[in-house]
Amino acid sequence: MSWAGRRKTLYIGTSLLIIFAVAGAISYAVLSRPATCMDGKKNGDEKAIDCGGSCARVCQGDAQAPVLLWARSFEVAPGVYNVAAYIENRNGATFARNVRYIFRLFDENNVLIAERMGAATIAPTRFVPVIETSISTGNRKPTRAFFEFQDAPMWEIGEAPKVEYAKQQLDEAARKLSVEIRNASTHDLERVPVTALLYDEQGTAQAASMSLVPRIGKGQTVQVVFTWPMPFLAPIVEAQVIALPTP
Repeated sequence: MSWAGRRKTLYIGTSLLIIFAVAGAISYAVLSRPATCMDGKKNGDEKAIDCGGSCARVCQGDAQAPVLLWARSFEVAPGVYNVAAYIENRNGATFARNVRYIFRLFDENNVLIAERMGAATIAPTRFVPVIETSISTGNRKPTRAFFEFQDAPMWEIGEAPKVEYAKQQLDEAARKLSVEIRNASTHDLERVPVTALLYDEQGTAQAASMSLVPRIGKGQTVQVVFTWPMPFLAPIVEAQVIALPTP
């Protein structure tokens, strides 16, 4: 073989070796990639695809559906209502982000008169109020409120950031409730929904409201004030304030 031929063969052989080496390195990197909880595969210690084991996401079969305890509407102005649903999360330290829901209001003839859709995060607390405000019904009066989640929650493991409540004061005559909320967790909290429910002596909710606190710094205390424009239908004996921060 001539020198030119040998040189050509050498170049081809060298090129092939480089190609094989690069392909081998890529194959090794892909095949030896450690299992993660977001790779779309059941690997590692996962119970199912990307859930269970050391993954934060809870497998669907291992979580209980949220339970609706009650749903009610509350008149806040002529033809305008707030509506609340009281949900129980029976999964312990778990939460679900942006679960779509719908409220429907019916009159005494069971005719639909208004509806409102939204999305809520089910916080890692046992009881989770979901509240919508200022639903207009015109001249029609709702007698029944209906609530349901439209999505199956995608549960994740996570402890609720710690908050503390102090100086809760209800002025029933002024229809005003104020409470101080302290961020006792280890980090700042952003966009914290804070809900207020007022109950009569039979334990029936008579009013509901919600406020979104933009930020509560670590160790910071903020005052949240709720007001209602119309008189309550029954004397109020209990006020329940629930902050719903998520991990």
